[in-house]
Amino acid sequence: MAFPYGTALLAVPAAGAVVTAAIPARKAAQARAVAIGTSLVALALSVALLVDFNKAEAGYQFVESKVWIKALGIHYLMGVDGISLFMVVLTGLLFPIALLASSHVEKKVNAYFAVMLTLEAARSELRSVMLVSALPGEGVSTVTLGLAASMADVARQGVLVIDLNSANPSLADRLGLRGDVGLGELLAKDATRAEAIAESDVPRLFLLGRGRASADLSQPSSLARTPAVVVLPAPMKPIRARFR
Repeated sequence: MAFPYGTALLAVPAAGAVVTAAIPARKAAQARAVAIGTSLVALALSVALLVDFNKAEAGYQFVESKVWIKALGIHYLMGVDGISLFMVVLTGLLFPIALLASSHVEKKVNAYFAVMLTLEAARSELRSVMLVSALPGEGVSTVTLGLAASMADVARQGVLVIDLNSANPSLADRLGLRGDVGLGELLAKDATRAEAIAESDVPRLFLLGRGRASADLSQPSSLARTPAVVVLPAPMKPIRARFR
Protein backbone atom coordinates (compact mmCIF):
# COMPACT_ATOMS: atom_id res chain seq x y z
CA MET A 1 0.00 0.00 0.00
CA ALA A 2 1.37 3.40 -1.05
CA PHE A 3 2.22 5.92 1.62
CA PRO A 4 -0.61 8.52 1.99
CA TYR A 5 1.46 11.56 1.06
CA GLY A 6 -1.59 13.72 0.37
CA THR A 7 -3.10 13.15 3.79
CA ALA A 8 0.27 13.54 5.50
CA LEU A 9 0.96 16.84 3.74
CA LEU A 10 -2.45 18.05 4.88
CA ALA A 11 -2.33 16.71 8.43
CA VAL A 12 1.21 17.73 9.41
CA PRO A 13 0.84 21.51 8.84
CA ALA A 14 -2.71 21.43 10.23
CA ALA A 15 -1.52 19.75 13.43
CA GLY A 16 1.39 22.16 13.63
CA ALA A 17 -0.99 25.09 13.29
CA VAL A 18 -3.10 23.82 16.19
CA VAL A 19 -0.05 23.31 18.40
CA THR A 20 1.43 26.69 17.47
CA ALA A 21 -1.85 28.49 18.16
CA ALA A 22 -2.04 26.80 21.59
CA ILE A 23 1.39 28.10 22.65
CA PRO A 24 1.05 31.22 24.84
CA ALA A 25 1.78 34.46 23.01
CA ARG A 26 4.60 35.31 25.44
CA LYS A 27 6.53 32.22 24.30
CA ALA A 28 7.35 33.53 20.85
CA ALA A 29 10.57 31.51 20.44
CA GLN A 30 8.77 28.22 21.09
CA ALA A 31 5.98 29.09 18.63
CA ARG A 32 8.51 29.99 15.98
CA ALA A 33 10.49 26.79 16.56
CA VAL A 34 7.40 24.56 16.36
CA ALA A 35 6.24 26.25 13.15
CA ILE A 36 9.62 26.02 11.44
CA GLY A 37 10.05 22.41 12.57
CA THR A 38 6.62 21.53 11.21
CA SER A 39 7.35 23.16 7.86
CA LEU A 40 10.63 21.24 7.61
CA VAL A 41 8.76 17.98 8.20
CA ALA A 42 6.36 18.96 5.40
CA LEU A 43 9.36 19.74 3.19
CA ALA A 44 10.82 16.29 3.90
CA LEU A 45 7.49 14.71 2.95
CA SER A 46 7.43 16.72 -0.27
CA VAL A 47 10.93 15.59 -1.19
CA ALA A 48 10.03 11.98 -0.38
CA LEU A 49 7.00 12.32 -2.64
CA LEU A 50 9.21 13.64 -5.43
CA VAL A 51 11.59 10.69 -5.06
CA ASP A 52 8.82 8.07 -4.91
CA PHE A 53 6.83 9.52 -7.80
CA ASN A 54 7.08 7.41 -10.95
CA LYS A 55 7.95 9.93 -13.67
CA ALA A 56 7.33 7.37 -16.42
CA GLU A 57 3.72 6.80 -15.41
CA ALA A 58 0.98 9.13 -16.63
CA GLY A 59 -2.01 10.17 -14.54
CA TYR A 60 -2.53 10.46 -10.81
CA GLN A 61 -0.46 8.53 -8.30
CA PHE A 62 -0.72 7.95 -4.53
CA VAL A 63 -4.48 8.17 -4.90
CA GLU A 64 -6.51 8.00 -1.68
CA SER A 65 -10.24 7.43 -2.00
CA LYS A 66 -12.52 6.95 1.00
CA VAL A 67 -16.26 7.23 1.41
CA TRP A 68 -16.89 10.20 3.68
CA ILE A 69 -20.65 10.84 3.79
CA LYS A 70 -22.23 7.92 1.97
CA ALA A 71 -25.78 9.27 2.06
CA LEU A 72 -24.68 12.40 0.18
CA GLY A 73 -22.22 10.62 -2.09
CA ILE A 74 -19.27 12.59 -0.69
CA HIS A 75 -15.82 11.01 -0.97
CA TYR A 76 -12.40 11.96 0.36
CA LEU A 77 -10.20 11.84 -2.73
CA MET A 78 -6.57 12.83 -3.08
CA GLY A 79 -3.90 12.22 -5.67
CA VAL A 80 -0.86 13.78 -7.30
CA ASP A 81 -0.11 14.11 -11.02
CA GLY A 82 3.05 15.25 -12.78
CA ILE A 83 2.06 18.91 -12.89
CA SER A 84 0.83 19.29 -9.33
CA LEU A 85 3.88 17.34 -8.07
CA PHE A 86 6.22 20.27 -8.56
CA MET A 87 3.69 22.70 -7.09
CA VAL A 88 3.58 20.54 -3.95
CA VAL A 89 7.37 20.46 -3.73
CA LEU A 90 7.56 24.20 -4.40
CA THR A 91 5.09 24.86 -1.58
CA GLY A 92 7.10 22.63 0.73
CA LEU A 93 10.25 24.60 -0.11
CA LEU A 94 8.82 28.10 0.08
CA PHE A 95 7.12 27.84 3.45
CA PRO A 96 10.25 27.08 5.52
CA ILE A 97 12.00 29.95 3.71
CA ALA A 98 9.07 32.28 4.44
CA LEU A 99 8.96 31.26 8.10
CA LEU A 100 12.72 31.64 8.53
CA ALA A 101 12.48 35.09 6.93
CA SER A 102 9.78 36.14 9.42
CA SER A 103 12.19 36.90 12.24
CA HIS A 104 10.94 40.50 12.27
CA VAL A 105 7.49 39.41 13.48
CA GLU A 106 7.29 40.25 17.18
CA LYS A 107 3.57 40.68 17.91
CA LYS A 108 1.14 37.76 18.11
CA VAL A 109 3.86 35.41 16.90
CA ASN A 110 1.87 32.29 17.71
CA ALA A 111 -1.13 33.49 15.70
CA TYR A 112 1.04 34.55 12.76
CA PHE A 113 2.81 31.21 12.45
CA ALA A 114 -0.42 29.27 13.04
CA VAL A 115 -2.03 31.09 10.12
CA MET A 116 1.02 30.42 7.93
CA LEU A 117 0.84 26.70 8.69
CA THR A 118 -2.88 26.73 8.01
CA LEU A 119 -2.16 28.19 4.57
CA GLU A 120 0.35 25.44 3.93
CA ALA A 121 -2.17 22.79 4.97
CA ALA A 122 -4.72 24.31 2.59
CA ARG A 123 -2.54 23.70 -0.43
CA SER A 124 -4.46 22.91 -3.63
CA GLU A 125 -3.92 23.28 -7.35
CA LEU A 126 -2.03 26.56 -7.48
CA ARG A 127 -3.87 29.36 -9.26
CA SER A 128 -2.60 32.63 -7.84
CA VAL A 129 0.40 33.72 -5.81
CA MET A 130 0.89 37.20 -4.37
CA LEU A 131 4.34 38.40 -3.31
CA VAL A 132 4.70 41.61 -1.32
CA SER A 133 7.53 43.42 0.37
CA ALA A 134 7.45 45.72 3.39
CA LEU A 135 10.75 47.41 2.56
CA PRO A 136 12.65 48.16 -0.67
CA GLY A 137 15.63 46.00 -1.56
CA GLU A 138 14.28 42.77 -0.09
CA GLY A 139 14.51 40.96 -3.41
CA VAL A 140 10.80 40.46 -4.09
CA SER A 141 11.29 41.14 -7.83
CA THR A 142 14.01 38.50 -8.07
CA VAL A 143 11.89 35.97 -6.19
CA THR A 144 8.87 36.81 -8.36
CA LEU A 145 10.75 36.20 -11.61
CA GLY A 146 12.34 32.99 -10.35
CA LEU A 147 9.03 31.61 -9.09
CA ALA A 148 7.17 32.65 -12.25
CA ALA A 149 9.76 31.00 -14.50
CA SER A 150 9.53 27.78 -12.50
CA MET A 151 5.74 27.78 -12.69
CA ALA A 152 5.78 28.58 -16.41
CA ASP A 153 7.96 25.53 -16.99
CA VAL A 154 5.08 23.24 -15.94
CA ALA A 155 2.08 25.46 -16.71
CA ARG A 156 -0.60 24.22 -19.09
CA GLN A 157 -1.58 27.58 -20.55
CA GLY A 158 0.89 30.09 -19.20
CA VAL A 159 1.78 32.23 -16.22
CA LEU A 160 0.83 35.89 -15.99
CA VAL A 161 2.90 38.16 -13.73
CA ILE A 162 1.12 41.37 -12.71
CA ASP A 163 3.54 44.05 -11.52
CA LEU A 164 1.83 46.61 -9.26
CA ASN A 165 5.02 47.98 -7.73
CA SER A 166 4.43 51.72 -7.63
CA ALA A 167 7.86 52.64 -6.25
CA ASN A 168 10.08 50.67 -8.63
CA PRO A 169 8.26 48.65 -11.31
CA SER A 170 11.34 46.86 -12.64
CA LEU A 171 10.00 43.56 -14.00
CA ALA A 172 9.45 44.87 -17.53
CA ASP A 173 13.06 46.06 -17.76
CA ARG A 174 14.41 42.80 -16.35
CA LEU A 175 12.42 40.81 -18.89
CA GLY A 176 13.41 43.13 -21.73
CA LEU A 177 9.83 44.30 -22.31
CA ARG A 178 8.24 47.70 -22.77
CA GLY A 179 6.56 49.02 -19.65
CA ASP A 180 4.61 52.03 -20.92
CA VAL A 181 1.37 50.09 -21.48
CA GLY A 182 -0.14 48.00 -18.71
CA LEU A 183 -2.94 47.55 -16.21
CA GLY A 184 -3.62 51.27 -15.85
CA GLU A 185 -4.26 51.66 -19.57
CA LEU A 186 -6.26 48.42 -19.68
CA LEU A 187 -8.59 49.55 -16.89
CA ALA A 188 -9.03 52.95 -18.49
CA LYS A 189 -9.78 51.29 -21.85
CA ASP A 190 -6.79 53.02 -23.44
CA ALA A 191 -5.30 49.65 -24.46
CA THR A 192 -6.52 46.19 -25.41
CA ARG A 193 -5.51 43.00 -23.60
CA ALA A 194 -3.18 42.14 -26.45
CA GLU A 195 -1.45 45.52 -26.07
CA ALA A 196 -1.26 45.44 -22.27
CA ILE A 197 -0.04 41.86 -21.81
CA ALA A 198 3.49 41.29 -23.10
CA GLU A 199 4.97 37.89 -23.86
CA SER A 200 8.51 37.39 -22.58
CA ASP A 201 11.33 35.30 -24.01
CA VAL A 202 10.64 32.76 -21.26
CA PRO A 203 8.20 30.19 -22.70
CA ARG A 204 4.63 30.65 -21.40
CA LEU A 205 5.59 33.63 -19.21
CA PHE A 206 3.64 36.87 -19.70
CA LEU A 207 3.76 40.25 -17.96
CA LEU A 208 1.03 42.77 -17.20
CA GLY A 209 2.84 45.83 -15.86
CA ARG A 210 1.33 48.84 -14.15
CA GLY A 211 1.85 51.06 -17.19
CA ARG A 212 1.90 54.83 -16.88
CA ALA A 213 -0.94 54.98 -14.33
CA SER A 214 -0.49 57.79 -11.81
CA ALA A 215 -2.59 56.04 -9.16
CA ASP A 216 -1.07 53.39 -6.92
CA LEU A 217 -2.87 50.36 -8.36
CA SER A 218 -1.82 48.19 -5.44
CA GLN A 219 -4.01 50.24 -3.08
CA PRO A 220 -7.81 49.82 -3.19
CA SER A 221 -8.22 53.35 -1.88
CA SER A 222 -6.41 54.71 -4.94
CA LEU A 223 -8.55 52.65 -7.30
CA ALA A 224 -11.71 53.84 -5.59
CA ARG A 225 -10.85 57.44 -6.44
CA THR A 226 -10.52 56.72 -10.17
CA PRO A 227 -13.24 56.08 -12.77
CA ALA A 228 -11.18 53.11 -14.01
CA VAL A 229 -12.41 50.96 -11.15
CA VAL A 230 -15.83 50.84 -12.82
CA VAL A 231 -14.48 48.77 -15.72
CA LEU A 232 -12.31 46.49 -13.56
CA PRO A 233 -14.37 43.26 -13.89
CA ALA A 234 -14.75 43.54 -17.66
CA PRO A 235 -11.09 43.30 -18.74
CA MET A 236 -9.95 41.02 -15.92
CA LYS A 237 -12.48 38.18 -16.36
CA PRO A 238 -11.15 36.99 -19.75
CA ILE A 239 -7.59 37.40 -18.49
CA ARG A 240 -8.31 35.04 -15.59
CA ALA A 241 -9.90 32.57 -18.00
CA ARG A 242 -6.82 32.74 -20.26
CA PHE A 243 -4.40 31.86 -17.46
CA ARG A 244 -6.49 29.33 -15.53
